[in-house]
Amino acid sequence: MHAEEKVTRLMYERPYELSSAAHGYTLRIRARGNQVLSNPLLNRGTAFTPEERQALNLTGLLPSGVSTMEGQLRRVYAQYRRQPTDLAKNVTSPTCVTVTRCCSTGCCPSTSRRCCPSCTPRP
Repeated sequence: MHAEEKVTRLMYERPYELSSAAHGYTLRIRARGNQVLSNPLLNRGTAFTPEERQALNLTGLLPSGVSTMEGQLRRVYAQYRRQPTDLAKNVTSPTCVTVTRCCSTGCCPSTSRRCCPSCTPRP
């Protein structure tokens, strides 16, 4: 395979592979470095462990601190709650990828995660 064909093939491949096994699902991430960070399905921000950062070539691309997804959600939710108006809460900011609400109470800024203890994610 020529170098140009290989680059073209990699550009159009999914950055990950999801496979089913008897014990559940396995996610193999093909993307590395900035490709991981630019994909919202793969990017977990500072929730990547030091081992994951090394394996995915993220060392030096993220702040050195590691936080959990739950910690990130609490921080973003607190920022959301501090907004003075409903309009400000619904304007997309760097910390909120989407403005669609995740639960029936309408208090959360995220579609894919549980943001507060009283919330039940929508089906």
